Amino acid sequence: MSKSNLTVEEAILEVQQGYPFPEIIAGTEETIKALGSVIQSQRPEGGRLLDIGCGALDKATVFQMLGYECAACDDFQDPWHREKQNLGPVLEFAARCGVEVHTLDESHSTPWEEGSFDIVTIVNVIEHLHESPRGILNLAGSYLKEGGLLVVAMPNSVN
Repeated sequence: MSKSNLTVEEAILEVQQGYPFPEIIAGTEETIKALGSVIQSQRPEGGRLLDIGCGALDKATVFQMLGYECAACDDFQDPWHREKQNLGPVLEFAARCGVEVHTLDESHSTPWEEGSFDIVTIVNVIEHLHESPRGILNLAGSYLKEGGLLVVAMPNSVN
């Protein structure tokens, strides 16, 4: 389902057509466009992308449409994932798109080798941590290839 000749806007529209909760994509569209701009300017040739704290898998499915080979992980403990069984349809959609998803447990172990991703994203995650972000940043760094791109984004905490 990857279509590397799409623009970010076209990939968002493509995902919205099949995504089980299109309002999620609509709500994160500006963030996805900004991330897409950064990622495509730094890694236009594609590559492997890991989305840590992937949430509703909206970003990973859009990047998969853009031609990146996406993997994603989360503990899926957000109440939204449990509400009305939202998680199942989202995981099914991500699988149809070709995104490899892993559920994190307390050990934070994953099936991926260290140094195996060209891009690692952590989007709207750090502000939810109760402790230092050092652990998640070290985890992200361990999965990056040498010279890889780490993209960390979070909302303005004083907004």
